[in-house]
Formats: sequence, structure tokens, C-alpha cells
Amino acid sequence: MTPTEWSCPVCTFANPIANGACEICGGGKRPSMAELVAAFRKQKDEEAAALNPVSEDDKKEESKDTAEKKTTITHENMVRLKFLALDLTKIIKIEQKRVFEKERLERLEKLRLEKVKERENKVEELVIKHCFLKKGLKVW
Repeated sequence: MTPTEWSCPVCTFANPIANGACEICGGGKRPSMAELVAAFRKQKDEEAAALNPVSEDDKKEESKDTAEKKTTITHENMVRLKFLALDLTKIIKIEQKRVFEKERLERLEKLRLEKVKERENKVEELVIKHCFLKKGLKVW
């Protein structure tokens, strides 16, 4: 059986993968792609096992290798997580600086507006005093 075929469960005919039903009997339906891939991998593993018989010692060593790979994968994931945490820390610091700068600019703008308002009030007061003095009235 090739990866481009599936075997009918009713008549065992090897159908092309594009067919949804068996060409011969019409009764068998194509399995899902996940099932087809799993069956093909199993077939390949069985063929490899038949060509290279594995002793019990080799199986034990293989299981140790598998455990080491899982540990390595876990270690690699931990390293990735650490780098991700560092990246997130940098992003948070940048965002905090941005927010702090925005708040600082808002405070400065508020102070500037207050000073402008004070100057406008002083100018208005001076204009009123000037008008009173011009008319000969006493300024309070």
C-alpha cells in the first residue's frame, strides 16, 4: 500500500486516495486523513522492524534515548519560555515608560495651560486698571 491509496474494509481493494468510496464494491468508505497517515506510519514502522530486528537491550536503550529526548525537549521549551519572559519584561518596561512619558506630558500641558490662564488674567487686570486710570478714576 502506498501513501496515495487506501484499502477498502469490505473487499480490501486498494483505492486511490481521491476516491471517497470503493471503486469495486461501493460499500467501503475512505477513512479520515489522520487514520490514513497513522496506518501508513504503522506500516512503515512494521517494515523497518522486520528489516532490523531489535533486541531487548536495544529496546531499553531506545527507551532511555526517548526519555532523554523528552528531557531535551522540555529543556528547550524552558529556554524558550525564559527568552519569552525576557521579551515580555522588555515589552512591559517599554510600555511603562510610554505611559509614564504620556502622563508627564499631560502634567506639563496642564501646567502650561494654568500659566497661560494666569497671564491672561494679569493682562485683563492691567487693561482694566489702565482704563480706570485713563478716565481719571481711582484704582482700588
